[in-house]
Amino acid sequence: MTKPAHPTRPQRMNANSFCVRNRVFAMRVGDELVLKLPPRRVSELIGAGVARPNVVGGRQMKEWANLSLSSENQLENLARESLAYVRDKR
Repeated sequence: MTKPAHPTRPQRMNANSFCVRNRVFAMRVGDELVLKLPPRRVSELIGAGVARPNVVGGRQMKEWANLSLSSENQLENLARESLAYVRDKR
């Protein structure tokens, strides 16, 4: 299977989501960017105060981290990390 060179928009999600191989790796929710990353990386970012836990229905999503859009200097690298994680995940 050929890996897409660029992220795509999902078929069924809203316009604020970004996908690779038809899987969401990032989405904008309000004033935050929500990224899918390995659980250990999410814990590191939360522990360092860079991200907040992503809580849905009262449950923390272990692979998702909420980042403030004001932390612009870190967003690009973390978004690339998220893209690689989802793209390479089987």
